[in-house]
Amino acid sequence: MDGAGKTTLADELAGQVRALGRPVIRVSIDGFHQPRAARYARGRTSPEGFYRDSYDLTALVREVLSPLSPGGTLRYRPQVFDVTRDEPVPSPDLVAEPGSLLIVDGLFLHRPDLRDWWDDSQRFSGVLRGSQHT
Repeated sequence: MDGAGKTTLADELAGQVRALGRPVIRVSIDGFHQPRAARYARGRTSPEGFYRDSYDLTALVREVLSPLSPGGTLRYRPQVFDVTRDEPVPSPDLVAEPGSLLIVDGLFLHRPDLRDWWDDSQRFSGVLRGSQHT
């Protein structure tokens, strides 16, 4: 749920992993919102719309999960959309260090269409399947 501390906990976990000498990539699903028109197409208070239309999961897979998976390019974009300004975020690709661990936080990461991407998944975050090899 919003405000439960997902980002804070994921950031603290990332700090602990970095302290062990392991590179970490931090991504939040919040950088992958849909534009306002798509998010509210079913109505601003629609529970189904909130679940199905809030996030651009295709972009999350294309820009983060696939490139950081085994055999991926290691070139990723941690954010593609600014929900406050309701516009895309132009940003260059970043390149992951070999051995990086990806930690993703946010709502709805346990969705069936994302489950197979995670090696480990807690209520606050997901760790990309195979990320220990990237």
